[in-house]
Amino acid sequence: MGKGVSGIGNRPNIVNQANLRALTKVQRKIAAQDFESALILNDRGRVLAKLDGDRTEVIFTPEFMQQLQGKNLLHNHPTDLPTAPSRADILGNGLTLPKTSTIVSQIGQKDVMTFNENWNRENSQKLAAQMHLPTEHYRTGGYRRDVRNDIANNKLPNMTASQFGNLSPTQIKDFIDRQVAERHVRDIQNILRNPTWQQRYGFTFESTYIPR
Repeated sequence: MGKGVSGIGNRPNIVNQANLRALTKVQRKIAAQDFESALILNDRGRVLAKLDGDRTEVIFTPEFMQQLQGKNLLHNHPTDLPTAPSRADILGNGLTLPKTSTIVSQIGQKDVMTFNENWNRENSQKLAAQMHLPTEHYRTGGYRRDVRNDIANNKLPNMTASQFGNLSPTQIKDFIDRQVAERHVRDIQNILRNPTWQQRYGFTFESTYIPR
């Protein structure tokens, strides 16, 4: 995950179709990568700065963060599984506050956070605290244990214990990985979609897909 806040969606200040096309092109390009990047964009979708990382993270330098203030950040998670903003994506360094923050993934998923005048360092930390429980549950393998328990107790409509026992090791890993990702994303997005938190902390959240 990116160590910092995560870029621009297709809504605020994008005022014409040319800007939308330029933005969509950038989103598609970064979504297809197999390594993480972070881009600072202006309101027209023009790239002002770019950092590249590896498969699991990109390091946001102090110089990069200084340029981000009041701008738009586009960040990718190179996975074909469902994804959602992490605590680090939202909290950033706690000092630089972007205008919008977008994460895209290889399946074309696009999560957009837009911030208003109530968004500040304190509120970013409070929102990150709301995300602590699902984040720790994911980090400590809690979702993985939940999935295996549900399979053993035949609680999944699409997978019985006997069916699971007939899968190959690769199929088992793929099935559990997707279940874990979907549950983690569901819990994070439920927090970000909560109108109480949005109004209190000063943001909106939208999860869509990059236009084709």
